[in-house]
Amino acid sequence: MLRFRGSILLPMAALMLAGSMVSGCATTATQVEVTRFHLTQPIPRGDIRIMPADPSLNDSLENKQYAAVIGQEIRTVGFRPTDAANTEQLLLFSVTRHVRAAGAPRAPVTIGIGGGTGSGGFGVGVGTSFPIGTPKARELVTYTLNLRIRRVQDNVVLWEGRATTEAVMTTAAADPRTAIARMTSAIFTDFPGESGKMIVVK
Repeated sequence: MLRFRGSILLPMAALMLAGSMVSGCATTATQVEVTRFHLTQPIPRGDIRIMPADPSLNDSLENKQYAAVIGQEIRTVGFRPTDAANTEQLLLFSVTRHVRAAGAPRAPVTIGIGGGTGSGGFGVGVGTSFPIGTPKARELVTYTLNLRIRRVQDNVVLWEGRATTEAVMTTAAADPRTAIARMTSAIFTDFPGESGKMIVVK
């Protein structure tokens, strides 16, 4: 493993395998696809500030709601969410939402710390793609949550997790807060998780 400022270099074979598994696996409202990457080193617990990867979205009500949901879950693995500006670690999050017709291909995804993250990309607080007209039972909504723990002192990314879930637009599972809660819970399952391995949490 090699460490870089703001990124982690992973074996190319692992990235290709993870990417092919995610793009080829269909999700349902009852499962979440999760992939985590880290330096296989202890991640210090303690105070952590949760904020959108895009600072311009920090005051968004929607993102504040997402941060609250994420904060509840991260407490279960030993972190203490705080609004203090002088924390040693940041938890940056990004949410994308993509609506498509049933049977249409999902948005392309690139897996790996420091890489892109599909529609919207890491660094975009909320990405959206809406169909025209009233949501129908044949439309599917895909949510993707990206989380990144970054050490403030040197901007080194210690851990990154990505979760994706999909639901029929007319169901309760398509509600953004419901989806974020499900993905956050899944992404912190057995934290920090096996680096580079995609798992399915039901």
